[in-house]
Amino acid sequence: MNDLHLTSLLCARLCHELVSPIAAINNGLELLAGDPDFRDEAMKLLTHSASEVARRLQFLRSAYGTASGSVADQSLEEALGLARTFFSDEKYEVIAPSAGLEDAPKGYTQLALNLILCVTEALPRGGRIEIGPTQSLDRPGLIARGHGAKIKADEQFRRCLTDEINPLDADPRTVQPLFTARLAASLRGSLRLATNSETALEIVFLRNRND
Repeated sequence: MNDLHLTSLLCARLCHELVSPIAAINNGLELLAGDPDFRDEAMKLLTHSASEVARRLQFLRSAYGTASGSVADQSLEEALGLARTFFSDEKYEVIAPSAGLEDAPKGYTQLALNLILCVTEALPRGGRIEIGPTQSLDRPGLIARGHGAKIKADEQFRRCLTDEINPLDADPRTVQPLFTARLAASLRGSLRLATNSETALEIVFLRNRND
C-alpha cells in the first residue's frame, strides 16, 4: 500500500506537469477548426505547445524513468543540459560549477535531476540552482544548492528528504523529496538538508561509508 500511494502521487505529479501544454494543443486545434482566419495564430500555439510537451517529456523520462540504459550513461553535464532546457521558460536558473563535472560518478544523472526538482520545491518563488559533485574523496556524492527570495523547507519536507516519514503521510508537495530519498538509498547513500538562511539551502547526497 505504501508503494502504491507513492506511485499514485508521482503519477499525479506527472499529469500536473503535462496537462497545461496538452490543453494548449487542444485549444489550438479548436481555434484552427473554428475560424480559418486564425490559422497562423493557431499554428504558432500548436508548434509551441508540442515543443513544450516534448521538452517536458524528455526531462521527466530521465528524472522518473528507468535508471538503466541511456539514462544511466548520461553524464552530469548532460543532466544539467536537460534541466536547463526543462526550465528555459520558467523562473529557475540552473547553473553548473566552474569545474568538477567530469569527476561525478557514472549513474548519478537521475539523482541529479531529482535533486534539482527538490530544490525547486523549496524555492516556490523561483531562484538559482547549482549542482555538482562533492569534494569528499572517500565518499563520492552530489550537492545541490538553491538561492531564492524565500526558502520553503518545513519539517515534513526534511523528513521526506531523509526518508523518516510514513509514505502514506506524503502529499503532492512532498512526494518529490521522498522519491529522491528512495533513489538515493538505491545508490547506497543518503541525503542531508541544510538551510543556511531564509534565502539559501543545500541538499547533499553522500554514499554510505561502508560501500
